[in-house]
Parts: sequence; C-alpha cells; structure tokens
Amino acid sequence: LDRSIAVLPFVNMSSDQEQEWFADGLTEEILNSLARTPDLLVASRTSSFQYKGKNEDISAIAAALGVAHILEGSVRRGGDRLRVTAQLIRASDGFHLWSETFDREPEDVIAIQENVAVEIARALETAMDPEALKRMVSAGTASVAAYEAYLEGLALMGRVGETGNIEGWGEALEYFDRAAELDEGFALAHWERAQYWEGQLGITDVGSELSDLSRAQKLARFFEASDAAINAEDDENRALKYRANKALNELRFGDAAGLFERYIQAYPNDLEGLSAIVETMAST
Repeated sequence: LDRSIAVLPFVNMSSDQEQEWFADGLTEEILNSLARTPDLLVASRTSSFQYKGKNEDISAIAAALGVAHILEGSVRRGGDRLRVTAQLIRASDGFHLWSETFDREPEDVIAIQENVAVEIARALETAMDPEALKRMVSAGTASVAAYEAYLEGLALMGRVGETGNIEGWGEALEYFDRAAELDEGFALAHWERAQYWEGQLGITDVGSELSDLSRAQKLARFFEASDAAINAEDDENRALKYRANKALNELRFGDAAGLFERYIQAYPNDLEGLSAIVETMAST
C-alpha cells in the first residue's frame, strides 16, 4: 500500500462558478494519468469524488479508501492567469511529501497536468525511468483547445454518476467529438467516443435510448472511434485495451482475452482493464 493514492476533487477557487467543470476535469485527468503508471494503485474516481465539497480528516479518508497517500489541490482560473496548487500528503502522519503552486497562463494547463503526475509518481518512488514515466502520463495532445474540450467531457461524464442525469452522456460526447476534431491524433478523446457508442449498443443498458440510430449505425460509430483511438495511440501497451475492446465487440472473445491479458501485464492496477478481462472470460 506504500504506492497507493487517492486524488481528491480539486477545489474551484475561481470567482466564476462556471469554471467548476475545469477543476473537476483536471482532477479526473490527473487521476487517470496516475492510473496509467503501472506500479501505482489509484483509488477510483467514484471513490474519490464522494468527498467533493466535504471537509473530512485526511487520515480518515485514506483509511476509508485503503490508500497511504492523498493528493488534494485547488484551481483558480480567470483572465490570462491560471493558478493550480497541489499537495501530496502521507496519511499516516499528515506529512506533506510534495507541494507546488503553478502560476501560469491558461495555455500551460497540459504541462501542469503532466508535471503534477510526474512529480507525484516520483515522490512515491515508482520503479519507472523518467522518460517512460513522462510518456505514461502524457496528455496525448498539444492542442489546448482539444484538451479543454476533453476535460469538459470528463467532467460531464462524472456528473452523470453524481446526479443520475443520463442526458449528460450525450453532452459529454459533443465535447469528446470536438476534442477529436480539433486534434485527430488525440487518442484519449477517440477512446471516450468509442466508450459512449459501446454503451449505446446494449438494448437494456441505462442510457442506450439516448440515440435513435439503428444498432448497425451505432456499431459503425463505435468501430470508427475505436480504430481512430488505435491508430492515434503512441503507447502500444495502452492500445492493447482499445484493440481488445474492439475484438470483444466483434465477438472474437479469444483474441479479446489475449489482448486484455497482455494489457493487464503492462497495467496491473487498471481496474477498468481487470473488470473487462473478467467480463471477457465469462463470455468465452
């Protein structure tokens, strides 16, 4: 458990409450980037976001989530300035292992996210070499506009779980589509698009009624987004999950199982991947 962490929702300190999406989206992507680091155990988004807006003792939160460290922070965004503060806390004694304030221009948001993830991974003494670590936590785009659209999509997806308003999924898709249009090589945006259309394929799945397209049309959109994610992904190990998910929807269960197994070898703490391989095994 020494290399375990929960990322609490960053507090929106902006005067404009409409910036709440930015704080939530940035939190989610920092969480996601840390989760891509193989030797870190990261608490799920659902677990971490239950503490949003709550002022509870750090040690109590860590104990409840079963982690040794907590990352918390705040975001202030306005005009031509962006301030992000972050601090990594060891739950056992409240000691701050690392903290930093980034006072930058809004265009630096991608570098800030990647920097936070790298510094946290280093502080927790992961076994990865620096260059591999940088590749692992990379946002995957150099377009700030595409990245911000992606963040807003993540925030909307997260709020569906909080509010139960499934209309948010359709709104999130619009932002993921926009991110992919702004940067066709943004693999994570394409992956989120693929996941939306996969969710539309199940007749009994909650939210499957959001689109009135035929199943064949939905499947075509899923495959288009999946192929775009696979082709755009620079990390061949991460692409294994995209390929496995595509194989699963092509009913190639043996291929899907093999790809998921290889993916889990590279990312042993990816809860989404572990869940997928169990589902695949049940289908074979």
